[in-house]
Amino acid sequence: MFHDYVRLLKLRASQPAFHPDGDQKVLALEEGLFGFTRTAPDGSELIAAISNMTPASRTLEIPQIVTATENNIEKKHLRELITSQNIDSGSLKLDPYATVWLTNAAPS
Repeated sequence: MFHDYVRLLKLRASQPAFHPDGDQKVLALEEGLFGFTRTAPDGSELIAAISNMTPASRTLEIPQIVTATENNIEKKHLRELITSQNIDSGSLKLDPYATVWLTNAAPS
């Protein structure tokens, strides 16, 4: 568990969008989901951090993320940072209490 936590801290520190001076906006998502975007100070990266705050699995429609982020994130280039998976479908399953970090930036 400790190593997973350290890995997440290192991943977070390596993302320009998580810089303290980066812009942050809360997303308007459906009930039970909480999300916000972080944008790198130089605009090079946008991350949408989304959490399922319920004890049930939820499906998040990718167009909902695109609309909520004011179209600053492109559906066709989404990548989940924690798992390093590319998001190719129009929806994303969130397990109970799960969090995802979605980005439109190219892998580093």
